[in-house]
Amino acid sequence: MEYPRIPGHEISAIIEKTGPGVPQSFKTGQRATVEPYTNCGQCTSCKQKRFNAYRYNQTLSVQRDGGMAGYISIPWQKVLVEEDLNYVQLALVEPITVGFHAILY
Repeated sequence: MEYPRIPGHEISAIIEKTGPGVPQSFKTGQRATVEPYTNCGQCTSCKQKRFNAYRYNQTLSVQRDGGMAGYISIPWQKVLVEEDLNYVQLALVEPITVGFHAILY
């Protein structure tokens, strides 16, 4: 980790804009959260679904600035739209998945 760093990987957000190649299902104004970790999908760690062990991981708020920035740009594959959850619930998705991961592994 390098300083200064903008914190925040427990994110609730509104989609403000989409870029080229983003599926039509992602629309401006939708509520969303994000997967704050990067992975390649091809290495040994990724194939074993151990994305947390990905060598070149760029976690939001650790290696990259996080969600407390005014705006962030996220690959669409990492955006999770969920209109049935409120903003507090969306921000809790990431910490809850950490606990879930700990139970499974």
